[in-house]
Amino acid sequence: MRNIETHIKEFLQPYANQRIALACSGGIDSMVLLYVLIKLNVRPLVLHVNYQLRGEDSNLDAQFIKEYCSENDLEYFDLIIDLKSKLINSGGNLQQEARKVRYEFFESFNDGNTKMLLAHHADDQVETFFLNIARGGGIMGLSCMLEENKIFLRPLLPFFKKEVHEYALKENLKWREDVSNEKLNYSRNKLRKVFIPEMETYHPTFKTEVLYLIDKFQQTQKDLEEKVKPIFDEILVTKMLNFQVFDSLNKEEVNELVRRFDLKSSNVSRLMELRIGENGKFLQFSKAHSYLTIQKIFKEESAFRFVLKEERIPTNWQLIIEKDAEFPKSFDKSIIYLNPEKIIGELKLRKWRKGDRIKPIGLSGSKLVSDILKDAKVPLAFRENQWVVHDDKNLIWLVGYAVCRDVIANNAETVWKVRVDGILDSLTLQP
Repeated sequence: MRNIETHIKEFLQPYANQRIALACSGGIDSMVLLYVLIKLNVRPLVLHVNYQLRGEDSNLDAQFIKEYCSENDLEYFDLIIDLKSKLINSGGNLQQEARKVRYEFFESFNDGNTKMLLAHHADDQVETFFLNIARGGGIMGLSCMLEENKIFLRPLLPFFKKEVHEYALKENLKWREDVSNEKLNYSRNKLRKVFIPEMETYHPTFKTEVLYLIDKFQQTQKDLEEKVKPIFDEILVTKMLNFQVFDSLNKEEVNELVRRFDLKSSNVSRLMELRIGENGKFLQFSKAHSYLTIQKIFKEESAFRFVLKEERIPTNWQLIIEKDAEFPKSFDKSIIYLNPEKIIGELKLRKWRKGDRIKPIGLSGSKLVSDILKDAKVPLAFRENQWVVHDDKNLIWLVGYAVCRDVIANNAETVWKVRVDGILDSLTLQP
């Protein structure tokens, strides 16, 4: 049998100067890991989540761990949550919600110098592989769990459950049994109790071969990340993805790019369809997943343009008119000065529409707003958010770009100073 203690000792050496925390359920896996840590003179912070799903048994699990920590002079913290009631009120999948709750709890102890140990072993890895196949997880899903992933460490991942169990018996350890692990109403339990044992009767090395595949997928995923990361970083800066670069990516690389924006893999096909669509077409994403959430992806002539959540353009613009203003000595694009005698009716503010025309200063005729925006190289992603000021007959101002020559103040005795609140914020979004 491989030496669990020696492996864990070597595994933790790079983290000797960091605080170690351990997620402990009270089951055999986490109790073995806790026992080895103590034996190695590592004093972990012990964390436990009580979902209150198994009545008194859940409370006894917590009490068991708490007493063990007290006997060994270890810090202990637990989270008590009525998960069933939470699901009744908010809905959701029990397993997914339990995972979300415990990881949020664990991450709350991260002070920047903490590593969180999880007691996953090789059998857990094999089960996760098949669960992720069923979910259509792609390369990332088939890579399963890493021994190190951000703050989380899994030192037991190379060992099978049988090895962990043999060690626990050899050291006369005590642990708590979770009877829900025997029920076949969970997919993981069906894999553990039925599918995998059945496969092993035909192929005794079945689990070892699966672990070999996982290792290959992890290497593939690492290669994907190394290739896609600089492209992703460039998008965050420029908000653009040149088609020459995009067309060089295979489907898995596009999937990795989409994943980095915290979007589902189903959006890969949508992005492929947009690539062959008309210029100006776009994808819109309404559900927020992270601070990098994409609001829209526009197709332009030679690239995709990405509009991220933090770039959402406000819509509560206000038209501000200051009457009896003084004629300025200098001008800027955010303010115009009009002769009120040339204005027909009332000034109003709206977004521009297809077919809108204006008589810009410097031209003898009129010009389409769409052409002005195109000539100004305003990205398609931002053209729809441009505003115009108009009276009852004419377009007066394409805000930030063109003013109607017929209504400018020049040397008029009475001058109106007109601006649109927030226009500078909008202009900062333009390249």
